[in-house]
Amino acid sequence: MTTDAAPSGWCSTLQKEQEMIAMAHGTWNKKQAKLTSNNRKIKDITQDLRCFAKILKNSRVQSLAIRNDNSTAVFDIRKWRASISLIREIKQAHQTIQKLGIQIQNTYLPGVKNEIADAQSRLSRAGDCKLKEKIFQQTCLQMNLNLTIYLFQQYFNKLLTIYMSTIKGHGETAIDALNQTWKMELPWIHPPIPLLPAVLKKIREEQIKEMIIAPQWPGQIWCTELVNENAQSLMLCRSNEILESGISLIKKNLILTSGKICCFLMDRRPGKEEDSQKKILRILNVSKGATDMNLYRQRYNTQRRYYYAMKKLKKWIQINHCAILDLLTMKLHIIIIKVLAEFTSVNTSASSTLLFLNGLSTMLSLTFDIDLKNNHMLQFTRKAISVHMIVKPKYEDIWNVGILFDYCRGKGSNRNLTNIELQITLTSLLMTICSMRPAEIEGISLRHSVICEQTDKVDFRLKPKTKSRLHSLKLPKTRDRTICPRATFFDWLKRIENKHGRSIRDNKYGALWQNEDITIPAKRGQIQLRLKKLQNMMDIKGKQVYSFRHSAVTQLVVMCLDETLLNTYTGHAWNSKSINEYYVFAVRLKDNELATKLSDIRGQVEYNSISSTQQR
Repeated sequence: MTTDAAPSGWCSTLQKEQEMIAMAHGTWNKKQAKLTSNNRKIKDITQDLRCFAKILKNSRVQSLAIRNDNSTAVFDIRKWRASISLIREIKQAHQTIQKLGIQIQNTYLPGVKNEIADAQSRLSRAGDCKLKEKIFQQTCLQMNLNLTIYLFQQYFNKLLTIYMSTIKGHGETAIDALNQTWKMELPWIHPPIPLLPAVLKKIREEQIKEMIIAPQWPGQIWCTELVNENAQSLMLCRSNEILESGISLIKKNLILTSGKICCFLMDRRPGKEEDSQKKILRILNVSKGATDMNLYRQRYNTQRRYYYAMKKLKKWIQINHCAILDLLTMKLHIIIIKVLAEFTSVNTSASSTLLFLNGLSTMLSLTFDIDLKNNHMLQFTRKAISVHMIVKPKYEDIWNVGILFDYCRGKGSNRNLTNIELQITLTSLLMTICSMRPAEIEGISLRHSVICEQTDKVDFRLKPKTKSRLHSLKLPKTRDRTICPRATFFDWLKRIENKHGRSIRDNKYGALWQNEDITIPAKRGQIQLRLKKLQNMMDIKGKQVYSFRHSAVTQLVVMCLDETLLNTYTGHAWNSKSINEYYVFAVRLKDNELATKLSDIRGQVEYNSISSTQQR
């Protein structure tokens, strides 16, 4: 690893067997730029080790030779001691090396021989180099491009007549390209290295198609993004063969940007961007039909899980700056375990982890055409996750719904309730008596519902999760007005109309509102939070919000309601497994009663009955 630090920035190169495998480059902030030369040199070594940490771990490097052109930094790191002003930097470097678990050999490199790192640490932000005109024309012809404007160009190295410059007064269209709009153009962008992250951010914001010229520096964040997200790329030659130095570089006696130069065609237009999942399938020559099936048919929960797993894989690739081609060389079970570790650092649920593991392994099996079901590493991983899973039947989480009805009766007439209390009462009745879910309550459309006060009928229009069309739910009526969903809804509707008028039925909002003033529509999270508070007020502890619905349906089963009627009432399919589980659990509720009757049988009575039978 060869390092160098200048007052403006720092740079290092990582070589293996005389071949450069990675390069890191950065600039100092205002506070760091005021440090002494020795401080910057030692801080540069620490920064370089952190940048190359992933590459060193993946390559299983055990020893590393560090070359630096500052004799003080070399001596201090070799002896692990320094003056008071350098102790802090030396400690940080020592801690970084200990975390990597490698041995280092620090050697002095004369500044004359440290050409590449020294030149890159002093990179100019002016962009004083250009592509040779012949290479420029061949590239445009080969990639079939009709470029309209050149960005980050000077008057003395311009390749197009229309350009944006960093210097004013030489026929440029505009100055400071980052503050100009690039839309309606097909720009040729050859920015200075320090400006590449800002250029990529600008491209994402503008959502345009453009051509970028940049060196291939493995390990840089911007290089990983260019390699993974490009629509088309073209590898040119080394920089000293195709680039021409500008006036500033010649005056300062600096060399050109090192490494190979590449052209990247980035297409960020809406609907045109190709993400990493699609690129993996394209590299593997997967058919278009299979690609569309895997990526775009995300209608049902299973496909959603597959898509979610691939999104997490893409995020892991971006965090670890891993190129697609590097990913293809890794073993699949290693990829799965590393992505799984990233997933569990945020989501610690064992059931969610198992679903994510199954989704990711299935997608990778389809992509690489490899059967991962019999992989021992994944089998052990599934068993380890399953050990932490304690499955509790959701229908066991119930309580007596009579408590809710008694609580509503105790509140008295709806006139005495505040707006929030009236909404809580309405929501609880919709979940119990009407067997609705919080998502369905949120999706009530007053605009499309049939509401008639004269005939006292309400027919809700609900938008389900997996269908685009609406479906209806008629609101029932009970004898007791205080626990009647229809009467409670009409009482609440009058309050809405008094506040907003009848025009509220024509808006896009639902039936429930978040605040007392009826100005902010309520979402699903707010609905569930209110129901949770209602459970606490009724002294029902440790129960989920869905227990309102499960308790009511279980009570209907205990009342011996026919299975067909129960399917219709709850909105389940005729052969629903959920209904069968309701019936199974309802029978289990009577276990105590049956056990009590069985244990009450007396031995004497049983003996006498047996004896009389024998006598007869």
